Amino acid sequence: MVPIFDFIVFRSENKNRVLLNIGGIANITSLPKSCTIKDVVAFDTGPGNMLIDAYCKNHFSMDFDKDGDIAGGGTICDEMLHELLADNYFQIPPPKSTGREYFGEKFLHRIGSLAEKYHTNERDTLATITALTSKSIAVSIQRFLACPVDEMIVSGGGVSNKTLLRELKNELPQSRVLPSDDFGIPADAKEAICFAVLANETISGGFGNCPGATGAEKATVLGKICL
Repeated sequence: MVPIFDFIVFRSENKNRVLLNIGGIANITSLPKSCTIKDVVAFDTGPGNMLIDAYCKNHFSMDFDKDGDIAGGGTICDEMLHELLADNYFQIPPPKSTGREYFGEKFLHRIGSLAEKYHTNERDTLATITALTSKSIAVSIQRFLACPVDEMIVSGGGVSNKTLLRELKNELPQSRVLPSDDFGIPADAKEAICFAVLANETISGGFGNCPGATGAEKATVLGKICL
């Protein structure tokens, strides 16, 4: 639902931009400079905060890792991370989407088994889960996007995870990683603003979908107006 909003608000004539939302699931919209709607690519890269939050609840009795402090104090298990990144979802080319049905309890159980296999403590396991989010985002960009990224504009709850953002910057050193707040769109309110724009497009008779994100055959007006 978000790529058309990203296109309207963040398209640039001279910069290749990626819009990254880190909610429960992480998703990106690619906006090559001077792009048309046909050039826009968008898809879910994999887990965002979902696995981090679930692990925190199960092992630290916390709803989330505030500022990424717990993960920031741990050591990433490279062997575990390598096995997790070998998951089939990360290999599938876009368009694609995912959710809790995939990166939920079953996947968390798999992480627990790997933690036992590699004898990682809880803090190091959380550090590895956080690295899975950052690395899977970076790998998706490097594997599936044709052009280099000049700016990555980030929104969603993951913006508050300092460890996650630091890892993203390390993974993508050639890109400026910036919160959407710097562009006048509060990171926590982007989706609310997006749906207001989508409503306006529907009322105005404008299309609200992005075929490159969903695989739809054509652009079309979305929604239904009920008076």
